[in-house]
Amino acid sequence: MVDVSASHLQQGRAINSAIFKHGPALFDAVKETILKEATVPAAGGNAAHKANQEKLLATIARICEQGQWNPTLSKAQFWDTAWGRIVYQGTRADKASKEIDSMRQYPLFGDIEAFDQEDYQFDKAQWEAFAAHWKRRFEWYKLVQRFGPAKAQAVEAKRGGSWMDNTNAIPWGAVAEDWAALADMWSKRVRKYANWLDFAKGQGELWDESLQGFGSHYPSKALDIMTKSGDFAGIQFSSHPEKMKKYLDVAGFLKSASDTQILDFYVGPSYQHEVVHTIGAEYLRAKERFETIHKKFREHFGYITSLHLMMDLGFMTVKPDRVLTYLFSRLGWLVTLPKSLSKEQVLRKYTDERVVQEVLHRADVLAASLVDHCGTPYTHRLLDIWMVKFGQEPEEQFGITVNLEAARPNAMERLYERVEQRMASAPVERGDAEERWPSAIAFAPLTSRGGPRPGKARHAATAPRSARIRPAQKTREQEKLEEMHSFYQMNKQSLPATIRNFRDEIVQLMMAGLPVADAFSQVQRK
Repeated sequence: MVDVSASHLQQGRAINSAIFKHGPALFDAVKETILKEATVPAAGGNAAHKANQEKLLATIARICEQGQWNPTLSKAQFWDTAWGRIVYQGTRADKASKEIDSMRQYPLFGDIEAFDQEDYQFDKAQWEAFAAHWKRRFEWYKLVQRFGPAKAQAVEAKRGGSWMDNTNAIPWGAVAEDWAALADMWSKRVRKYANWLDFAKGQGELWDESLQGFGSHYPSKALDIMTKSGDFAGIQFSSHPEKMKKYLDVAGFLKSASDTQILDFYVGPSYQHEVVHTIGAEYLRAKERFETIHKKFREHFGYITSLHLMMDLGFMTVKPDRVLTYLFSRLGWLVTLPKSLSKEQVLRKYTDERVVQEVLHRADVLAASLVDHCGTPYTHRLLDIWMVKFGQEPEEQFGITVNLEAARPNAMERLYERVEQRMASAPVERGDAEERWPSAIAFAPLTSRGGPRPGKARHAATAPRSARIRPAQKTREQEKLEEMHSFYQMNKQSLPATIRNFRDEIVQLMMAGLPVADAFSQVQRK
């Protein structure tokens, strides 16, 4: 059991009070700054700047309108929204937007009716073994190209790697590698390849033979997507096996369901959707209902991806991604991730469920503060999109040309300081904001020794001075650690010895949604 001090409970109530008081003014300042400074074209020009501003406003208005609750949503409409949210998982927004535009032009993604289970056979473990096989070959090819066949093996041996030892490595298929023959063949080539897949597809018979290793799962349109071949040649697509599995799982569910069952599966047939910003005990009950629905979405989607999708479907939530979480931390709005932490420290922990829960809680308060100010109850979607655009990479679709937070470190913090100074004497309106939004979880800094574990606590309004939190059975981070350890044990003969020095970085990549094999590969490329 870990004590959560009364000071943390008091700090949380004070944060809510400050958010409710300053939220509308900060929101206006953020919008004004983005429109004025984040839409300036690189080449300059007032006309181009104005065009970017108009594009941003029009795109946000369209997204907010599309993001309202639709009880008659068809499975085709649900699919069109759902697979795009999977694309965003662990991928930069600008890259994800381009992939979505491309994927929409191809079978399956453009039409759920194009899905047939038999045509889209896919085994995640098979793909990971296949990819590891070709990544090993690609590493050997690069060594041969750089040093020649005579020195390549000596160089690899000096690096301490044993992945070339066929008695220890896990080959793809039944035949061990003849590295000498491959070295002789590849030493006669001069072509450079962008990545392992580009390399693999350029190997003629070797490539064709390796595809036969998929057995009954080949040919398959799912493999065509992953390899960007056949009907899917030219598709912009991140070939993450975990994402592919999710696409197919959701497609299979939707194909077997009738239109009337789609939302009922997640919310239940008796669900009544209301966009009401509740307070007190009713707020706690609303959060419990929300968590029940969120748990149902997680049967098909990841923890944060589910929240992203729910927001786009009209639920009262935000997407607690790395950008929003970091900005909330810099504003001093998170007990779990104090303002004193660096950006690197925040990004290491932003997927922790305790952090996610606090970001959602503070966003509820900010959204409530904006209802009268913005003249709409749909303020969660509004605040999410504007706040995120402050710290997001340039995105042509929105007319955003500058990441303000990156270009001007602590820019959001400076804005907030000016708002606080301007409103120093202004009272909190409409009652005591400190007591309006109790939390079922008592938040404490993750940096505290031992660190709190998620669990129920009496809500902040009545919690004792020594509120205690029940320990979680197993956190997502622990699960990822176990998955990473298992992958390492299975593949350690083909991994460099130094990979063990990057354990924390690998886990954080996995927490952000990257499959374990890709997390290892990304760290190795650095």
